[in-house]
Amino acid sequence: MYLENKKTNITINILKCYAALIVFICHTYIVCKNAFHFEFTTSWQFVLKTPAWAGVWVFMIVAGFLAADGFFHGRYELTKKGILAYYKNRLIKIIIPTWIMISLVYILADSQFVSGKIVLDYLTCMYRGEGGASGVGATWYVFSIVWLYLLTPLFIFVIQRINNNSDNKEKVYIFLFCIILILGIVYRVGGRKIGLTWYRWIYASPLGNIDLFFGGMIVKQFKEIRKIKWKKGRAVGLFFVLIILMLACSFMYFYGETTKHSLLSLYRYIMPTAVLIVVGGITQLARKRAS
Repeated sequence: MYLENKKTNITINILKCYAALIVFICHTYIVCKNAFHFEFTTSWQFVLKTPAWAGVWVFMIVAGFLAADGFFHGRYELTKKGILAYYKNRLIKIIIPTWIMISLVYILADSQFVSGKIVLDYLTCMYRGEGGASGVGATWYVFSIVWLYLLTPLFIFVIQRINNNSDNKEKVYIFLFCIILILGIVYRVGGRKIGLTWYRWIYASPLGNIDLFFGGMIVKQFKEIRKIKWKKGRAVGLFFVLIILMLACSFMYFYGETTKHSLLSLYRYIMPTAVLIVVGGITQLARKRAS
């Protein structure tokens, strides 16, 4: 039986807090710059212009990890009733509150880019941030991840088939994880080659994040069968690697944006895969405690 909220996953919570922090700091910088004509003038300013995009990638991976957790630990079953219960839960906890928040923002504060198309995009979960970064611009994340939640039962079905039909699950999951890494790079780099708009079709698109989400599910399943023991030194080392990776993303973001250097492309198209590898490693050391 799945015991909801009986245990707190310390590692996953730290990842979520860290991702939220770097997203918040970056957007605070943007708001200050636009509202108060504020700009950093020191050589280390890239450290404070945090990589919000990378923070979103961490959230996508963690979302996949937690989506798999609900099915693997029996909260939901891969039956018609169980899948409908899962969708109902996503609707009540995510979609409806987002719609309410958007409505309140437009009524009380910001209606500058309301249009029939954007309203339709909201209602069909197709909004990708078009129209500007207003109070609701960042809600594209919710609408993109909803499509990944819709695919979650399919991903769980694939994982269960592997569990039931494979004698060497570890090697199969390692192979599948490597395929996901390759396909993620192929989609992003290939999209750039054929001229797809990075923001709409790669960064804010479910297709551009499906490798991160499914990768999170795979590392969750790998953790279930591998049972890697918690070791403080190993966990601290991996978090240190994540911090260094985020600093590298900040460097690529700031100098790539200000100098139009190819570092920005490296950040946009390759670093999501690097983040998946590092965060996937950290989740293998996820530690729980009673709440």
